[in-house]
Amino acid sequence: MSHPATEKTFALPSEMTILHAALLRESLLQAVSEGVSAWDGHAVESIDSSGIQVLLALRRSLQAQQVGWSLCDPSGALLDALRLYGLADLAQSPQ
Repeated sequence: MSHPATEKTFALPSEMTILHAALLRESLLQAVSEGVSAWDGHAVESIDSSGIQVLLALRRSLQAQQVGWSLCDPSGALLDALRLYGLADLAQSPQ
């Protein structure tokens, strides 16, 4: 899914693993505070359960704030990880 030009978009990093989870979390929280609601996943090359947990926490936080969520252009690695955890719907439509 592509993202509308009016949405602020954050490019997810290539590495979303336990080694980067704390920094990733801080980066995403900063992006949320700046009004980002679209998350571009095209560059994700490596993601583990920690990266998935960070994305789920992000989505929950946005939902609690009644802010939309969209995961744009997920890479093959990101889609594979989402499918592995039964979360492929995260990349399907804005929530």
